[in-house]
Parts: sequence; structure tokens; C-alpha cells
Amino acid sequence: MPTATITAAGSTTICAGASVTLSAPAGAAYVWSNGATTQSIAASTAGAYTVTVNSNGCTATSSATTVTVNALPVATISASGATNLCKGSSVTLTASPATTYLWSTGATTPSITVNTAGNYSVSSTTNGCTAS
Repeated sequence: MPTATITAAGSTTICAGASVTLSAPAGAAYVWSNGATTQSIAASTAGAYTVTVNSNGCTATSSATTVTVNALPVATISASGATNLCKGSSVTLTASPATTYLWSTGATTPSITVNTAGNYSVSSTTNGCTAS
């Protein structure tokens, strides 16, 4: 009887737009639950994946491997007032809600107060997925 197992090349919790490679043992014929017939597949959609392995007329089906796909966060910045500043004034920039933040200034807070001219950006991370 062949062995039907699935090995993931990395985490099975991925961000939208990414994939994880799922592989079956070498030396057999394969039919995946998504219809693929290769030894490995690139799973990019959420779901439970199984593989049926056929070796010398004997078949075995693996346990399901679940792939979870997390949505990308939306990274937006809002200003507390005008962004054309007079000398000595400031404006607070606030990022859209996320778990962690990294501003172009190096700050890691949801909001920053700026008083110098320049372009400011933020990278937001939620569930391990990052948007800028």
C-alpha cells in the first residue's frame, strides 16, 4: 500500500496573492483534490487539499491539509488638517487600522506628527500580511 502524505514547503497560512507548495511522496501517480496530477501543487486559494497516490495499482488518500488565505490590509493615511504647513505648525498623519505599523520616519505607532516638508509613507501589517 502506498503512503499518501502531504508536505508543505512553508506555512499553510498565506497572504492573498501568495502560494504554498504542497508535495506528495515521489514515485507514484497523483490526483489532487483540485484535479492536478503532478507530484507538487502551488496552493493559492483557501481550502482543504488531499492527494490520492497510486503505486502499482494500489491507492491511498492523504489526510487533508488546510490552506488559509489572509486578506491584505489596506494602507491609507489620513491627515488631521491641511498638509501645506506654515513654519512652526504641524499635522498628525494617521494610518488605517492594522496590527503593526512602520512609517518612513521609523515610527511604529498608528499616528505620527510631522512639522517638516516631505513625503511620508506607512507599511501596515495584519495577520502577517503587509501593505504599503
